[in-house]
Amino acid sequence: MNIRLIAASLLLVMLAACASAPPIRYYTLLRPLDAGALPQQASMIDVDAVKVPAAADYPQLVVRQGAERVALVEGQQWIAPLPDEIRNGLTARLAGIAAPDGVRLSVAITRFESVLGGYALVEAQWQLRGATRDATLQCAFRRVEPVADGFDALVAGHQRALDALADAVSRAVPTVAPGAAPACPPAV
Repeated sequence: MNIRLIAASLLLVMLAACASAPPIRYYTLLRPLDAGALPQQASMIDVDAVKVPAAADYPQLVVRQGAERVALVEGQQWIAPLPDEIRNGLTARLAGIAAPDGVRLSVAITRFESVLGGYALVEAQWQLRGATRDATLQCAFRRVEPVADGFDALVAGHQRALDALADAVSRAVPTVAPGAAPACPPAV
């Protein structure tokens, strides 16, 4: 058989394989800006790098499939590394929150679980530090958001869980002010 014919056949097979590959869909934990709700001032809360469990730290969405299995979903990916997505999402949600100078937030996600048509779960340990050593607060967070079928609904559930985490942090900020008694906010 002619080498050119073989090469052309291989090229056609490769092009057909590429053409049939499903498109990659990218997701974010950032909310779109609402022009009517732009913050009047920049956040005074510094958000440290976020830690996530290795089991969730993939470009692809990791979806639980039953009690024992998880799957990396090819074609459904975060637009940035998951720790960056969470950090950027928290930074944006906390923008405009009045805070004493020098307030820092550290977050360690301990569980980031996704079940299509089921729920989005976020568990975290977070620490809010004021400018003085005696103004340090360590809190736990857990949020389960029911979700409808589909990846859009799943990511929206994680966005709502992140909203709740940012809300908890914002309610704790006044307690790390000088002279205040640090206190974790009650779960909502």
